[in-house]
Amino acid sequence: MRRTLFYTGVCLTGLLLFGCNNQCRECEDQFIGNGNFRLVLDWTKLWQGIEKPEEMNVYFYHSDLAPLKDKIYTDTTYYNLPSGRYNIVAVNNAGLENYTGMDHYYTAQVTLPVYVVDNLVTTTEAPLYLAAHHTVAIGNTFKESKIMPAPIIKIIHFTFRIKSGINIESIRAELQGVQTSAMLFTEEQALGAACLPFIPLQTQENNFYKPVSILGFAPGEVNLLSVRMTCRDGSTLETVTDLSGKFDFQTSPVQSCTMYYDLENNGLEPDIMIESWQPGINQDIHIY
Repeated sequence: MRRTLFYTGVCLTGLLLFGCNNQCRECEDQFIGNGNFRLVLDWTKLWQGIEKPEEMNVYFYHSDLAPLKDKIYTDTTYYNLPSGRYNIVAVNNAGLENYTGMDHYYTAQVTLPVYVVDNLVTTTEAPLYLAAHHTVAIGNTFKESKIMPAPIIKIIHFTFRIKSGINIESIRAELQGVQTSAMLFTEEQALGAACLPFIPLQTQENNFYKPVSILGFAPGEVNLLSVRMTCRDGSTLETVTDLSGKFDFQTSPVQSCTMYYDLENNGLEPDIMIESWQPGINQDIHIY
């Protein structure tokens, strides 16, 4: 009997939730009962030309009810919900959906896929994940809440400049220590790090460039940058640079890093230096 009442309550809640999910002005005038609520999406936290998505998934968490999910397509959505305290999580559809733990707001997280290649745990670049969270108490009076979706990614624009009498044909790089998971409500990094391989494209002779998208509200320290250079004669040269603590994502979610390699002393260890490191960049963002 208790199980029947529980599922009946969940069904009634679902009907209440989706019974008034639109942006019509007349809907607000009808809100005279308990639990009337308006959710507004504010996009001011999007940065550097990132466009808002066409749709968002919104999760409502009530301590006494099963979580409720709604897909919304407008910036203003009206609901009629049972009274109580709600924790709200909103996420976008980024094309690579890896949201897990969505049964509870405190376990909701996004996780990048990981693979084991040559005994090394690797991951992929992060798609444009957006998320927002909010807590609201819904009662007898009409209430409005505003949430501000923001990117859960950071961008590093890598440029590789090479001084050498040897023509470099291609570069393959690996960024080690990249975070693979983030909690959506608490905005904390979950455990897990991996190696992110990427291939910079040649922009001119001995000059290569690649923007890299990594996951995280605050990705923390990224450790080593490994670079494998292939010359036109087929020979290769490998270098490793420690980048721990170099990323200042508190200042800007976008970093620009230019690495300079002096290979003139052929057969000896190359001279490597960070030629420039600055927050922000005016180039377009490319997320792969």
